[in-house]
Amino acid sequence: MLSDDHNTVSLWGETLENYSGRGPTREFIRKPDIIAPGTNIISCLAPTNNIKSSEIANKTVNSHYIQLSGTSMSTPIVSGSIALLLEKYNYLKPDDIKLMLKKSSRDLNYPPNQQGWGLLDIERLVKQEAIYARK
Repeated sequence: MLSDDHNTVSLWGETLENYSGRGPTREFIRKPDIIAPGTNIISCLAPTNNIKSSEIANKTVNSHYIQLSGTSMSTPIVSGSIALLLEKYNYLKPDDIKLMLKKSSRDLNYPPNQQGWGLLDIERLVKQEAIYARK
């Protein structure tokens, strides 16, 4: 299972996505917490946008869709999975959600500062019981 097409850059001997944030932070916190698909995601293209047509010409799928990469493309995937989780367990608190994301992630055997807890697994996330949740 892959989360991207491996368009990477080499940085200090490591091969990484060139748009992904990673840690550790100044406080020695490992980052990212979780990884999610963010490369070559097809999404809606606004009918009016401020992007020059020459900048998106090779990224446009058709007049309604565009294919982009970056954290701004993976964020809605994580947000949507949390929305599904909250639909099932509407009493969850932010810490509960974070713990459930951690417990349901798939370890890709990458270094911790490249994968955090692992790859988001939406099916595992919504199928798990909210045993850690506070009602």
